[in-house]
Amino acid sequence: MRDNRQMMQANTIAFSPLRRWLAALALLVAAGQAAAQAVTGPLVLLQDRQAAWVEFPVSARCDFRVFTLDDPMRVVVDFAGLDWPEAPPPDPGPGAVAALRYGLFSPEWSRLVLDLARPMRVAEAAFAAEGQTIRFGLRLEATDEAAFRAHAGAPRDALWSLAPAGPGLSLPLPRSRRQPGEPLTIVIDPGHGGIDPGTMRGPLMEKTIVLKAARILADTLRATGRYRVILTRERDIFVPLSERVRIARAARADALISLHVNSEATGQAQGVSVYTLSEKASDATARRLAELENRADVLAGLDLEGEGTALARVLVDLAQRETNARSRRLAEAVVATLAGADRLIGSNPHRSAGFWISRAPDVPSLLIEMGFLTHPRDRARLASDAWLRELARDLTAALDAWAADDLARRGLTLR
Repeated sequence: MRDNRQMMQANTIAFSPLRRWLAALALLVAAGQAAAQAVTGPLVLLQDRQAAWVEFPVSARCDFRVFTLDDPMRVVVDFAGLDWPEAPPPDPGPGAVAALRYGLFSPEWSRLVLDLARPMRVAEAAFAAEGQTIRFGLRLEATDEAAFRAHAGAPRDALWSLAPAGPGLSLPLPRSRRQPGEPLTIVIDPGHGGIDPGTMRGPLMEKTIVLKAARILADTLRATGRYRVILTRERDIFVPLSERVRIARAARADALISLHVNSEATGQAQGVSVYTLSEKASDATARRLAELENRADVLAGLDLEGEGTALARVLVDLAQRETNARSRRLAEAVVATLAGADRLIGSNPHRSAGFWISRAPDVPSLLIEMGFLTHPRDRARLASDAWLRELARDLTAALDAWAADDLARRGLTLR
């Protein structure tokens, strides 16, 4: 058994010119075939406290590798060009595997992640043929904590082609003069995606709901002719939090709106809530929500903090203060617009916490929780295209009001 830090099937390439050309052609053909590789049946998990077996059928073999990560303990399997079903993963029940998820990790790679309830080692990982059916199997066995930690860690190329982490402490972008009537740039961020499904309730998944809502909001804003809209993701794919912020900063966005769906243990909470950045959370609920949303990059093992000079820190802090004030005014405009539409959460609809998505020093940002999947009324609304269109119209009206006020305050200046 190879070291579970890395396990990759690979083709060997000959060195003569003709053979090298033929090998390259074969790899191009294989790449075209890889796009069609897919999981063709349900994922099966059999487990107890000492062992676990995962298997699922696929249309064709593909390159893969397996490694483990600590804090929290996870087993990760990455696949080249393998499409996963849109259905939520199964509930693992009691045993060594506490939870699992799958989905796109980058445009070329997908990922299966198993959260562990106790230390486990990878005993076997392979494709096998059973007649006309090809299956992938993963077998885990119990181990001790010291042994797990000794072998845990992602390979050096675990992030593949993901964009470099940012924005860290890069300086605020310079402002440019905008003429009256010029469209504003709004970046809409559908939260979660790919390997990270967000909150789930039955067949409903946060990542799917927010992507649909983002597309509807983008269409509504574009139809006015007053907005240029960019989405941080256009499909079901994982996008690091730092990359979402980088997209907004690179676009010199007037505002970044991140869409999410909430959940709550008692099932009583309902309605829309709006969050802005604050180092000190407005309440315990906001603090817990920020901790949950900020965990998204833990799935990829990304570093959330950058390094910078003392001067950069001072300049960023000054810019962040102004940006935070503009974000709060945008939040107030959204709350005022939604207040008359029976959409807001019952108490304290504008909250604050240390959300990573709101940390761009030069882009006003909101995180909007559109409702609770754990409440039946909100669940019905979030599943309704008509309700999402109504919400989009309200958010457009709020942006119109904020944009007029913001433009007047800033003397027709724009980043």
